[in-house]
Amino acid sequence: MESGITCVDNFSSRGRKSSESHLPNLLEDIKKIVTPISQTDPTLRSTHLYSPITAAEVRRRLISEMNYNDKDLPTTRTISNKMNQLGFKLKKVQICKPKIKGSTDSVK
Repeated sequence: MESGITCVDNFSSRGRKSSESHLPNLLEDIKKIVTPISQTDPTLRSTHLYSPITAAEVRRRLISEMNYNDKDLPTTRTISNKMNQLGFKLKKVQICKPKIKGSTDSVK
């Protein structure tokens, strides 16, 4: 206090680091798995990519295909959050069904 130098602690950089700092290629590997099977909205009302794959399946494929260790990977919920940050919406993709011409009576 007598010298006039103020000590500034870096309080905001404390705490748990993000999973990208521990695994720098994680986001790229998630993109490699999810992008080939993503689909656009069948009604073409939005530009979102919908993925018919669950976060648990992405985690399983990261272990089997990308050779990650089970202990090193984040939880399924964290992978789901990362997929949302990347712009992949985790929804079931509705298959467009053709309209049936004629009556709506059941076939006997």
